[in-house]
Amino acid sequence: MAKEELRTRLGIDFDDFSQDGLLDLIIGDAQAFFKDYCNRDDIPEEAESVIARLAVVLYSRNADQYKQGGVVGAYSTTNFVLGDDIPKSIKSQLRKYRVVMFT
Repeated sequence: MAKEELRTRLGIDFDDFSQDGLLDLIIGDAQAFFKDYCNRDDIPEEAESVIARLAVVLYSRNADQYKQGGVVGAYSTTNFVLGDDIPKSIKSQLRKYRVVMFT
């Protein structure tokens, strides 16, 4: 996923580069979460949209450290279930990419 896509999803001006460092970290975290949660080393191209949604959630959580509740892009920070790592809607989308690991 490109920073430009994340900027668009978050409603950040296309020429605003002030948050690029944070956006790079968030994209990396979203991709790492996907790989860990799904037990994968790769990211299928069709999974990019769910990773983008996850990145929006991670961005929102970062902002929540400084404020209570609110909306970032199309996602409300009230979508979280207490104790859940990610919103149920994203978790259900991730299920189809999970790989079963046998130990």
